[in-house]
Amino acid sequence: TFDGCASLQRLWIGSNELESLDARTFKSCTSLTHLGLSFNRLVDIDASTFECCLELKELYLDNNQLSAFRLKKLNNLEKLVIIENENVLNEIEEVELIKLKLILNKNNLYLLLVNYITFPF
Repeated sequence: TFDGCASLQRLWIGSNELESLDARTFKSCTSLTHLGLSFNRLVDIDASTFECCLELKELYLDNNQLSAFRLKKLNNLEKLVIIENENVLNEIEEVELIKLKLILNKNNLYLLLVNYITFPF
């Protein structure tokens, strides 16, 4: 975990062969705005993993092995990148986001549940 990192704003921990994240990993990262987890081996991420990251604006999960992804309480998220995910991502559930740029190419999505998204005109 990143205890004592309340002022941390940007964290890039890609290319580290991470296979899982504890639900409490980012509990103390209340100021985190950008998080890069690309090029790891993440298979599943608990829905509450980013609950305390209330300022998170950009989340990069590309090139992992995710099959499903559940988002909760990420109202400030503006950009979510999950591309080239070894063609295993097929579900994104519980999306409750106001403004978001989704980049999801090269996945096998068959389910995308969206509760609230506004599109700029």
